[in-house]
Amino acid sequence: MAGAPAHHRERGYANPNPSQVTAGAWTRFTFFVSRIWASTFTPRTANFPQVASDLGTIHDNRGAVTVTWVGHATLLIQLDGVNILTDPHWSARASPMSFAGPRRVSAPGLKFEDLPPIHAVVISHDHYDHLDEATVRRLAAEHRPRFFVPLGLKQWFADVGITDVDELDWWGKRELRGLTFTCVPAQHFSGRTLWDRNRRLWSGWVVAGRAKRLYFAGDSAYFDGFKEIGARLGPFDLAAVPIGAYVPAVIMKASHTTPEEALRAFADVRGQRLVPIHWGTFDLAEEPFEGAARRGSSHAGLRASRIAMGDWRVGAGGARGPWLAPCSQRRFDSAAVTHREARAAVGASRGPRAPPAPTLQSPIAILLARRPAWLEPRRAALQSFEEEALQIAGFRDRQEDGVVAGLREAIDDAKPHSGVGGGVSADLLEERLGHVVRAREGH
Repeated sequence: MAGAPAHHRERGYANPNPSQVTAGAWTRFTFFVSRIWASTFTPRTANFPQVASDLGTIHDNRGAVTVTWVGHATLLIQLDGVNILTDPHWSARASPMSFAGPRRVSAPGLKFEDLPPIHAVVISHDHYDHLDEATVRRLAAEHRPRFFVPLGLKQWFADVGITDVDELDWWGKRELRGLTFTCVPAQHFSGRTLWDRNRRLWSGWVVAGRAKRLYFAGDSAYFDGFKEIGARLGPFDLAAVPIGAYVPAVIMKASHTTPEEALRAFADVRGQRLVPIHWGTFDLAEEPFEGAARRGSSHAGLRASRIAMGDWRVGAGGARGPWLAPCSQRRFDSAAVTHREARAAVGASRGPRAPPAPTLQSPIAILLARRPAWLEPRRAALQSFEEEALQIAGFRDRQEDGVVAGLREAIDDAKPHSGVGGGVSADLLEERLGHVVRAREGH
């Protein structure tokens, strides 16, 4: 279109990276029909650890910067006194039908009734696992937030009776209550029927406050746009990047990131802490629900870095492991995997690293020596960690050791932090590393 941005089309929108080849229409159709059939008539189940959130702190927040992973792509962000939801979803299915389609396998980490007053909502795109009509209707009725949406969605909201909506193109900005909301590119697609594919835009979002800024990727394949986002708006104190729904690759590669690609994206946007999202909540794809955390990748560095991802987290209301293990929400400064560790993992997948110094295992030895008795009752909930540790134990090359070396700082800091969570992060880090080291020694 003459004079229009490159991603605009006469009847919709296009991705910034045209080299990503999407599967044919028949392949996509048969896959989605088979997934709807399977999730409706032969549904899978999941059994993740659950821990209740600290509702008192959520409701009595005096300005602390917190993030709670409610499930899938839904985050509750508390920044500079403003309460924000990303892609809110509290329904039982991610589907236009209440009786069929991908169902929820993990309950929301926060009950809708337990939400604090919500001031703003960001929507990444119109797919049913990210835009749930029942949830946004209820939010509009009970909380009256401002909705920030990509182009084409304002009319959809108007059709369901919601009018407090700001609609933005990529790189468009709006301010609300002292925060700046920026719509940023993503590599994905849109559509709620067989006839409206790519009629509405898709996006990620950047939320910037007085001293902290957060990147929410929404849903995206890996693309060069991550680097541009990092260059123009980064670095970010926290980045929420999707890691699930990557099998079968012929369907998913053009619109979703694998766990390995999520690490690359995190490094590209210059994030300081990572929250893995878009996994373990809805039965959307063919990989196991724990597959994002246990993926049998050839990248030993990624497998080792999962130790950090599983225990250094922002937090999860009623969360589940093994990537985001049980806890309530946590502050930015005790969140997820660090930027340096992600760089180490990405580098490990591309070439060998020097072996670590002999003293690098000493922090693990210290943790093992402190094994507290109170962890014994949690043994059943942590059995899945043992299996992953055995998988990790099979890799003794330089690449894995190089990333393990990158965890030294996190291990040294394995102590309770101020704020919500009461030291759960450190407790599970101790237990998790215990599994890994015992597996390595007994392999």
